[in-house]
Amino acid sequence: MIITVKMIKQLRNLTGAGVMECKKALVISRGNLEIASQIINEKNKEKSTRKFKNSTKYGIVDAELSPDKTFGVLVEIQSETDFVSKNYLVLKFLKKLLKTVISKRSSTSKEVTKFIEDERMKTISKVNENILVNRISVISGEMITKYVHGNRIGVLVSTNHINNKLTRFIAMHIAASKPKYISKKDVQNHVLKEKMEYYSLISKNNSESKENINKIFSKKIEKFFERTCLLEQKFIIKLNKKVKEVLLENKIKVIDFIRFESCENTECKKF
Repeated sequence: MIITVKMIKQLRNLTGAGVMECKKALVISRGNLEIASQIINEKNKEKSTRKFKNSTKYGIVDAELSPDKTFGVLVEIQSETDFVSKNYLVLKFLKKLLKTVISKRSSTSKEVTKFIEDERMKTISKVNENILVNRISVISGEMITKYVHGNRIGVLVSTNHINNKLTRFIAMHIAASKPKYISKKDVQNHVLKEKMEYYSLISKNNSESKENINKIFSKKIEKFFERTCLLEQKFIIKLNKKVKEVLLENKIKVIDFIRFESCENTECKKF
C-alpha cells in the first residue's frame, strides 16, 4: 500500500498528529483513515493518561463574548510549567474551548464536555505535559463586558446597558480591586456575623469609652464593606467617588460579575 502525501495531510487534519506518526498509523492500517485515526487517538489517550497525575503549577486565564454581547465565558487552564502555559498549542486549545462554549452557550453540555476531553488529550500528547481545565464560568444578561489582564486576571461584568468606555473601566476596577460582592446586601449572613463577632471582640479589648468602642466597631465594619463590596469601593479612575456614585450618574446597574485570577485558591504559581 502506497502512503501518499494527501493521505498523511488528511489524517493530520483529523488528528493533529505529526507527519511521521500519521505515516506510521497509515502503514499499520493499510491506508484506512478511520483505523489510522483510531490508532493515533488510542496512543494519545494512553500518553495523556500517564500525565494526569502530574501537578499543574502555572495558570492562564482568558474570556470571550458572544457576537451580541449577551453571553460570556471565562476559563482558567493550568499546566506543569510556565513555558508550556504560553505554548501556542495550549493557547490554541484555550481559544477553541472559548469559541465552543460561546457557540453552544453552555459550559456543561455533552458536546462541550466531549470537546474538552478530546482536545485536552490531544494537547497533552503534543506538549508532553499535563493540562488541566481548572475552571469555566459563564454569564448571561442584557450586556456583558470582558476584561483580561495579561492572561492572568479575567473579568466578565453583566450590566443593564452598555457604555463601552465606562463598563470597561468597571471591569478593570474589578480586576484591580478584587471585590467579592456587588453590594452590602449580597454579603452572606454567616460571613457578616463572623466579621461582626470578630470586630466586636477586638473593640471590647480596647481600653476606650463605650462611645469610642462603638465608633471603632462601625468603622471596621464599613472598611470591610469597602474592601469586599464593589459599590462601596472608591473608583480607581476617580478616587474621589465611589463606584455606586459613578454608576448612578451614568444610569448603569451592575447585575453580576465573575473574576478569575490565575492560581487563586490553589498551590500553583503565578507569573
